[in-house]
Parts: sequence; structure tokens; C-alpha cells
Amino acid sequence: MSPTLFWYVLRDLLRIFVLSSLTLAGIMSFCGLLKPLTEYGLSGGQIVRMLAYFMPATQTYSLPVAALFATTFVYGRLAADNELNACRASGISYLGMAMPAMVLGLVLAGVSLACLWYVVPRYTLKVEQAAFQSLAEIVRRNIERSHQIQIRPYSIYAESAQVQRGEGAGGGEEVVLLRHAVFCMMKPDPRTRVPVPWDFYTARAARVTLRHAEDQVQVSAVLEGGVKLPRDVLEGDGIGGVEMLQFGPVALESPIRENTKFMDLRQLRRIHADPMRSRRIRELHADITRQEQEGRFITGVIQTLRQRRLISFDDGRGQMWTLEVGGRNVSFGRLASSMRVIATGEARSIQLFRGEGRPPDLARQLTLLVQADPGAGRMRLAFDMEDVIVGASEGQTQSAQRSFSRPFSIAMPAELRHIEQRPVQWYAGQAPAAERHFAEPRAIAELQRRLHRLRSGIIAEIHGRCSFAVSCLILVVAGCALGMMFRTGNYLGAFAISVAPALLSIALIVTGQHVCENDPRNLGLGLGLIWGGNAAALALGGVLLGRLQRQ
Repeated sequence: MSPTLFWYVLRDLLRIFVLSSLTLAGIMSFCGLLKPLTEYGLSGGQIVRMLAYFMPATQTYSLPVAALFATTFVYGRLAADNELNACRASGISYLGMAMPAMVLGLVLAGVSLACLWYVVPRYTLKVEQAAFQSLAEIVRRNIERSHQIQIRPYSIYAESAQVQRGEGAGGGEEVVLLRHAVFCMMKPDPRTRVPVPWDFYTARAARVTLRHAEDQVQVSAVLEGGVKLPRDVLEGDGIGGVEMLQFGPVALESPIRENTKFMDLRQLRRIHADPMRSRRIRELHADITRQEQEGRFITGVIQTLRQRRLISFDDGRGQMWTLEVGGRNVSFGRLASSMRVIATGEARSIQLFRGEGRPPDLARQLTLLVQADPGAGRMRLAFDMEDVIVGASEGQTQSAQRSFSRPFSIAMPAELRHIEQRPVQWYAGQAPAAERHFAEPRAIAELQRRLHRLRSGIIAEIHGRCSFAVSCLILVVAGCALGMMFRTGNYLGAFAISVAPALLSIALIVTGQHVCENDPRNLGLGLGLIWGGNAAALALGGVLLGRLQRQ
């Protein structure tokens, strides 16, 4: 093939390719705005920034489709105008005529692979950051539109909202003023594990402060004329109205979720080698560690009380608490991170001493609540007592209170601190089950599932990006054969013929990635689907070119 003919065909390919690529990228960018625009609402500045951030990704994703359309149209026009017959008469083969398209496909495959590894993840993340640039504006727009917003695990309802600007809203903080607000906390039911409304906070007005962190959003609110209502309203515990009520601060998950699509090749390799670099895996590992620490601590307390009927807690700051259980009619119960002691006799035989020389608290029922705080190296304890006489000896006659609570904290024992050093693989099957029975089986199963999904998702993402880049070359080959075979000399005909291979290849890549991410057991099937579209397009192009070559 002469250089003149080569550049003649290549110029036509580049012209049609650039026009179709820009058109497809623009359409895909506007389509990408639909979801954030309808769910969160966007300002004019956000729309402009998101369109600019969408362009590198959509331009990359449009490359194989635009290349397929360009080759189908150009080679169809050559065949329809009998230019292809003239080239064949001069001794140029069909494969020789396909060389400009193959060169274009090879260059596009390299460009696409480089963009998919490093450019697309970066700008895809920028799109998410632009959508959630102002959480206060998202809250305001949702309240104005539907009078509610979901900030898991909370649902917030209000009559109106206003973003406060200027003083009091700086240093990474955003402030929203809500009128007639209700905060509803959703919490899994202990029996069914189904999220249900648990606590309610109501107020005439609420000043909500949102503080951005790397992986979290700190939410706090000051409620004016606030009332807190528990789920079990009939018992009446915790119900009351106050002039000012502080809600939070509560650490919520960042709305910009961890996603392999936001990671370049180096990040994917690091997380695959060390899963603890994943934010979600770190959170699950920390939850299991706290469950282990709390469970072992509670078990140790129960064993000591059963043997000695006495246990002391030293907070490490000069204060000592002693719990003594007298009498024989005492039962012990353990549930997750709490212990319950019940004295079935008439006497208040459960005694809680604070230091020496002070009268104890006497109760018939006591619940010890434990919360591990690994960051501070402390165990936070709370003695919730029922039918209690506070700070009185048995000989005194004082009116008993229905309930009373004494919170305090102690230094975490060294053997419990050591649990934090366990690697995530220890919970993934390397340790015997008897060594981890203090953590909930559900939590360990979730960690194992997340580990498998993370590894499977990374493998699928790597193969998906490689398959997408390779499709630029393979679809170009298929487009050459389709154009030569069907002699499509117009845009509509070229589009009708080229749309099927493009949709098949892209749909199978996306489907294969979802199969790998949703069920790691089907990793082989997912990878087969990821590469199946390219294999089908390559087979189609090879068969058609071979048939043309034999003519």
C-alpha cells in the first residue's frame, strides 16, 4: 500500500473519528449529569465543573465506539464508490487496505489504556467531589424539595432550611439552619436486624454543623425547644423537653464512597497487596476488634464475680470502683457488650462502692455496659442500676430510685490492647474459630465477604480496563470488515451496522465486572464475560476479512 493511499484513508478515518468521538462524549457527559442533578440538585457552577470533569472520562469511553463507526463508514464509502475495487485491481489486498484502520486502532488502544489507568479515575473522583462539594447546599435543596434528607443512619425532616454564610461557617465547617426539625435515627432491630426508627429528636429550630474530614463527616446540631423521644415511648425513659439540646457530634460515613473506579493502577495494586488500605476494610476490622475487646472484658468480669463475688476497677487516675454481689440468688447474663446481674431476693444485694469511706449504691438489678475506645486506650464503662438506693447503707431508710447510672472509664488492659495487632487475614480464616468467638459471626462473615469482594472487584477492574482498551483495536478490525462487506456509504447505514458489535462488547465488559463484584465465586464467569465481547468481535472481523480475502 502506497504512502499516498495510506494517508488518504487515514485522514478520512481521523476526520470521522474526531467528529463522532466529540459528539458521543458530549452526549455521555450530559447523561452523566442526570443522576446527581435529580437526586441532589446542582448549582450552575457545579454543573460547569462536572461537565469539565466528565469530558476526560467520557472522551475515553467513546473511543472504541467512535473508532468502530468511523471505520465502518469510511470503508463502506470506499466500497460503495468502487474505490475499493480499484485498489484491488491494482494488487492491494483487503488486509493491506485495512492497515490505516489497524494503525488507528493500535494508537487508540494505547491512549485508552493510559487514560483508563491514570486519567479517568482521577477525574471520575473529581466529579463525585464536585457533586458533594457543599453538603449544606444538598441539605437545603432536599429540604426545600421534599422536606427530608437521608444522612445514614439518620433521616432529617424539616419545614425549611437556610445555609448560614459568613461568621460561624468557616474552617471546613458548613452550617444549615432548620425550622421545625425532626432527627430520626435508624438502627437495626436486635431480633430481626431490620433497620427501624430508634431515637427521635424534635425542635422548633436546629442549627446543624457539618465538618468535613478525610473519610467522615462530623454532624452536630443545637436544638432549640428540643425533645428527645426513645423508641419505647410507653416506658417514658428519656422523654423530656429542654430549651436547648445538643445533638451529636456524630461521625457519619463520607458520601464519597470508596470505589475501585476512583483508583489508578498503583492504588489498585497497593490495596490488593494490603487490604487494610481500604477504608471499608479498616472500619470492619476496627468494629470486630472492639467486639473482641468488649466481649473478652465482659467474660472476665463475669468469671471473677462468679468466683469471688467481688471485682475492682481502677481508672488509673486515683479513683477505684468496686462491685460486690452478695447472696446466692443472683443470676448473670451476657449480651454482646453488656452484662446483667439480677438479685432475685428481696434484699438489694448488689453493691457498688466508690473509693473508701463512702456508702455504696444498693440495687436489685445492674447492667454493665462496656464500650472499647482503642484510639484512647480506654474502656468506657457504665453501671445502669434499677431499683436502687444511691449512696446509702442498708440501715438507712431512703426512697429508692427507679434507675440510676454511673459512667466512668478505665485503662484498657494490655491483653486487650494486643488484639488490635491482629492482621485482617487473622479473621479471614487463618485462626481457629474458637479464638474469635467473642466477635459476632455476622461481623466476621461480613469482613470475609468484603475481602473477597474487594479482591474480586480489583481483578475485575484491571481486566475490564484492559479489555476496554483492547476493544479499540478489535472493533476497528470488525468495522473494516463490516464496511467492506455491506458497502455502507452513508452515516445511518454505518451506524446501524456498527451499533451491535459496540453494544455487545461494552455490555459484556460491564456485565462481567458486576458479576465479579457481586459474587466473587463467579470470578471466572465474570472474566469470561469481560473478554467475551472482544472475542466475539474478533471472530466476526476475522471471518468477514477471511471471506473477503478469498473472493
